[in-house]
Amino acid sequence: MRRALTLLLSVLLAIGAAAIPAGAATAAAQPDPSTSQPVYRFWSSAFDNAHFYTVSRSEAQNLHSGDPNWTYEGQDFRVWPVGAQGCPAGTVGVHRFWSSAFESHFFTTSSSEAAKVRQTDKNWSYEGTAFCTAASNTSGTVPVYRFWSATFKKHFYTANASEAQQLRTSDRNWTYEGIALYAPSSGPAAPELTGPAAPKPAPAKPQPAPAQPAPSGPVAPVPGTWNCPSGYPVKGNHSSSGEWIYHVPGGQYYGATNPEECFATPQDAEKAGYRASKR
Repeated sequence: MRRALTLLLSVLLAIGAAAIPAGAATAAAQPDPSTSQPVYRFWSSAFDNAHFYTVSRSEAQNLHSGDPNWTYEGQDFRVWPVGAQGCPAGTVGVHRFWSSAFESHFFTTSSSEAAKVRQTDKNWSYEGTAFCTAASNTSGTVPVYRFWSATFKKHFYTANASEAQQLRTSDRNWTYEGIALYAPSSGPAAPELTGPAAPKPAPAKPQPAPAQPAPSGPVAPVPGTWNCPSGYPVKGNHSSSGEWIYHVPGGQYYGATNPEECFATPQDAEKAGYRASKR
């Protein structure tokens, strides 16, 4: 009889243990906010209202001190850095993409969205995991809001609820896309950037227009090369996104551009349907 009771008790205990949901006995791992870092945020009018986000203070300091194209806007939301073993327990990676066509970055925590962009959208190049964020909306986190602008072809992210609300209600250039991620609401203070910002270049003085070649083009590039013939220095290129973009000598992508057509002047390229490169 005693043996039967013992066996029955063991069965009941086993059934009770199986009924406990997985993870109920042990609380889910919570990331430590004391190991989080702030994201430094920059804005550029030169790159058509682009924003740049970095957790690297040295990179932020270099931009602030040495690149007049970028204006420092302060520390925005917080994240966890990617460690040698990946993201800390309780966090997920934030995928980062770069687009040379849009001259901006794109961030997402959605693996399915990241996979779809990698497979179907040639405008974006995958750069890996930028940093880590909370896996879900838990105590001690704040939402980071995501916007897209069809006007500027840019994404924008902010943890500032009032800034997000202002964009949603009063700026038609931006479309609200939802919550991008959940950031820790607290963490250790981080050093601010120091020193004056890089001086903005003075407006260029107007120069007399050079004499224009009589023919206006377009003409074919030099066969077997990425060069334009003498007198036709403007390169016309059809980008992978379908845009017709022209590049002038001295531009950032001029040497790396393989032209379909060459023009004597930017005006000739614009008459043919091209727009100027933004760099």
